[in-house]
Amino acid sequence: MKRWSRIINILRSATACLLFALASPSPVNAQQADTGTGTEATEVYLTFRYRGIVSVYVTSYYRDNQFYLPVSELFNVLQIQHEIDQGALTVSGTYLGETEYVIDFKNQVARAGETEISLQAEDFIIPGIDYFMRPAIFEQLFGLTFTTNFNNLTLDLETEDRMPVVAAYEREQQRKRLDRDQPLYERTFYPLRYDREYGAVDGAFLDYNLSAIYSSGTPLFTFSNAIGAEVLAGDVQGSIFGAFSEQQSSITTNNLRWRYVQRNSDLFSSATVGQTNTEGFGRRSIRGVKISNKPVEPRRLFDRYVIDGNTTPQSEVELYLNNSLVDFQEADQSGNYRFVVPLTYGSTNYSVRIFTPSGQAIERDQRIQIPFDYIPKGEIDYTVSAGELENPVLGFTEGGYMADATISAGLSNWLTAQASTEYLTKFHGSLPSFTGTLNARLFSNYLVSANINSENFYRLTSSVVYPGGASWNVAYDYNPGDSRLYNVGGSEHQARVNLFTPFRIGSVPLNLRLSTNYQQNTASSLVRYRADFNTRLGRLNIRFGYQDQQAGDLSFRSTPSSRLTNSYTYSVGRRPGIPNLLRSMFIRGQISFLPGLEQFEEMELQLSRQLSRTGRFQLTFGRNFLGEFNTVGLNLTIDLDNLRSNTTATSNGTQYSVTQNFRGSVGYDA
Repeated sequence: MKRWSRIINILRSATACLLFALASPSPVNAQQADTGTGTEATEVYLTFRYRGIVSVYVTSYYRDNQFYLPVSELFNVLQIQHEIDQGALTVSGTYLGETEYVIDFKNQVARAGETEISLQAEDFIIPGIDYFMRPAIFEQLFGLTFTTNFNNLTLDLETEDRMPVVAAYEREQQRKRLDRDQPLYERTFYPLRYDREYGAVDGAFLDYNLSAIYSSGTPLFTFSNAIGAEVLAGDVQGSIFGAFSEQQSSITTNNLRWRYVQRNSDLFSSATVGQTNTEGFGRRSIRGVKISNKPVEPRRLFDRYVIDGNTTPQSEVELYLNNSLVDFQEADQSGNYRFVVPLTYGSTNYSVRIFTPSGQAIERDQRIQIPFDYIPKGEIDYTVSAGELENPVLGFTEGGYMADATISAGLSNWLTAQASTEYLTKFHGSLPSFTGTLNARLFSNYLVSANINSENFYRLTSSVVYPGGASWNVAYDYNPGDSRLYNVGGSEHQARVNLFTPFRIGSVPLNLRLSTNYQQNTASSLVRYRADFNTRLGRLNIRFGYQDQQAGDLSFRSTPSSRLTNSYTYSVGRRPGIPNLLRSMFIRGQISFLPGLEQFEEMELQLSRQLSRTGRFQLTFGRNFLGEFNTVGLNLTIDLDNLRSNTTATSNGTQYSVTQNFRGSVGYDA
């Protein structure tokens, strides 16, 4: 029935328009007294289509060779918030949730934000069912450009604004793709078709890095290889370094160890033999044995977290995890909403986006950090290790032996406690040293850690990252005794502060980072500070940096160690008008100045460009103003099927060097 009714209405509109065009219009029931004119108007049905989302028929009036469009009907279709006062003859509301507006037909005035216009009698018609205005009024008030086609009886809209109906449609489509039955971070474990077979020797890989360096007539050969293999039911991993020249040769290893792993056990998870690190407060490198029950696969979920709030009742509330929609709901009659979300290790960004009935969009961001050394409530981790120190303790020439034990427990969803002890044969005469640590997460995103050690060493640290990207972290060490076991620098007081904040001036993004380090002992004090400022203008990155250090009283005057750096980085695009030689070229320039000496230090210009799909070319030119010499560097990188070749040639004053490097990987799987 609706279909036939629409067809009849369209035929009636077409007939009426044809009769009007022939100067014999059919009169309609328009309230001519309200419009202040005696000219008759014709009711016409127009097909309104917009962005492939809207396709409806709207009622309009045609008079004096122009159309009058319905205010309320169009606002309903576009989902623009509005209210009608029939007694006062007004339409008012908030346009796109930002601009207050009112159209007063009785007093013949219209306002939208700072725009105000006087309505004339020929600008509108009030037939009784809606308010009809000329398209020009919509454009002047809201920037909505409506155009009509008399022959096809169609209505079109052009605007730079994003209409609420479009936003609502996109949200609806995104919600349809959301699988609300799939919990966040749920892991699917598929049944094993074959049990693991522990082999004596099976599977291996080698990441190799080979270099030949020829510098001022002296050849040098180096290698750096990372190896791995299955050996004796466990895995062997580590790195081997070597250097060979006419004068000497050396081979060293780093973190070369054998490890046995057992999954799904709370009492024991891994045993390591070889080069490893202790887990206590000192984190020392040893050659020995380490046993632990820490999960071999890092924990992903830490706890559950409630995100709630209050907004305008009946608002649509969406929850985003790292910019991905994960849930949505409608605020209740009191405007309350509540989500229960998982907390994962690392940094997580949760964003709540609220769309009020008036069309206003509100965004509330929250960033939560969970360090990997935090333990879920009720769980306990332990690590025991013993062996020979790779590096001697400060004040000793030999490493000696040591033993270490650490236990961590999750006391609550915001507090983790740790206790550790270590005994070093070259340092401790009788009792070992003990350390107690508390790690707390306060107000969801403030991290605080406190360490107390029996060697008269105390440390307090705190950090936070705000939703907008701003962050700070502070650390304070206090060592009133003369022990150098943990206080390597020997300072009685040491404080470190780092601040970072992004901000904008107009449309220009800016970033500011400040850092300082303060050290004090009984004889002197030292302050190091640094400031970095950078911005991005299109393809151009600009950075300024200043650093200095001062001993004794702080005077804020530049010392001989001060340095001011300024760098510019530009990436050339691939537009047709750019010469082929410059397309995709990376250009970087840097200059440094020494304010304390009042002279330039050095300048460098770097050009880099991709060569086909497998190569990259880089040319560097520099000038050292202190030494009064130039430097020139040439680098060619080629990616072959199984390896990468890197060739570098540099000239530095009277010296030169040529380096050829090959990197790649090989593997064996039985």
